[in-house]
Amino acid sequence: MIGRFSEMTPDGLQALQPGVTVFLFPIGGLEQHGPHLPLGVKVLQAEVYARTLAEELQKRLPLWNYVLMPVIPLTVDGITNHQVFPVRAHVVRDAVVDQCEHLKRLGFTRFLAVNSHLSPKQITALEDAARIVSGRSWWIGKKSQLVSVTGALVDAKTVFESPLIALPPEHGGEKDASFMLAYALTRFQSIFWPYPRFHARKPRWAGFFAIYPMKSMAIGGRLRARMPTMREWI
Repeated sequence: MIGRFSEMTPDGLQALQPGVTVFLFPIGGLEQHGPHLPLGVKVLQAEVYARTLAEELQKRLPLWNYVLMPVIPLTVDGITNHQVFPVRAHVVRDAVVDQCEHLKRLGFTRFLAVNSHLSPKQITALEDAARIVSGRSWWIGKKSQLVSVTGALVDAKTVFESPLIALPPEHGGEKDASFMLAYALTRFQSIFWPYPRFHARKPRWAGFFAIYPMKSMAIGGRLRARMPTMREWI
């Protein structure tokens, strides 16, 4: 069974068997992705990632319950410094930890953090949350576990080139636009319009934290968005 926490009744929550129930926490921040995409692209991506993961898990473990928590619209840092709304790292960490702790008091012990904002600080905050939640709970006598699943999408080469800040090759480009085409067709503006290409504004000190020189990051431009490609990638 796949259900949304916000749509469940108290009796429905109580009826879930803790031993075969997993709670998924979608996490993604608010940030500009060019003039053609909404500020909440990462929020929408986190929701789709979590739902898709639940569907894949259900194929392998059909007797389990998968509960989709409401999206946590928080990020520690942004890809650019223009129209980004970051919070401090402990805010992201505590938002996840506090919800897990309340669920642990109800007997639930399995949690997944599904993060769409793959920056080093964001991933570190969620790994810290996982260490806290995964400790043994003396009041229920059971081992709980929180896993930050999307951290595995960042390979070793990416970490080596930029260990402290995120420096993707594009932002609001082909991948983000393809996502909006595939999953949120009505939520963007004139996606195929040939917006002029411009460079994302980054902090001046950003270059000091990357091994290699910073590459220009595409925002806008002629987008080669394709729905089948994005669905396969998801």
